[in-house]
Amino acid sequence: MDLGLKGKVIVVSAASLGLGEAIGVELAQEGANLAICARREGPLEDARAKMAAHGVDVLALQADMTKPADIENFVAKTMEHFGRIDVLINNAGDAAFGHSIETPDEEWEKIFDINLWSVIRMSRLVVPIMRAQGGGVILNNASTSGHTPLPGAIDYNAAKA
Repeated sequence: MDLGLKGKVIVVSAASLGLGEAIGVELAQEGANLAICARREGPLEDARAKMAAHGVDVLALQADMTKPADIENFVAKTMEHFGRIDVLINNAGDAAFGHSIETPDEEWEKIFDINLWSVIRMSRLVVPIMRAQGGGVILNNASTSGHTPLPGAIDYNAAKA
């Protein structure tokens, strides 16, 4: 299938495992160059190798999407390496399960940081870049939990709503 992505620069957060890795591999097969990040370097390097095996340029950086400085560094290094960002895929997410009354503030903050604030922070940095280059696309990987809540995950459901 040709999606017209050959040579495009696509940023994918949380791309070392699961859906993020699968997205990256599919985009690499389409010829897109990638900037990927994840918290753990081992799985990140494994994912980078799988994507690069398709003959595309893959920049892989360790970054924790709950940390604004990591997000800023990831976007800055992506721009240094590629000089543009055509597509941003906000894929990072996490959930905590338990009774909302017993969930400490720190857990709520962590879930909102990864599921909501990471999207806002990444988009805030990338939108001016896309405007300056004449356009781009932002895709936010959400969840049905904002519409059909998961039992025992009120913090996650609220962050995805």
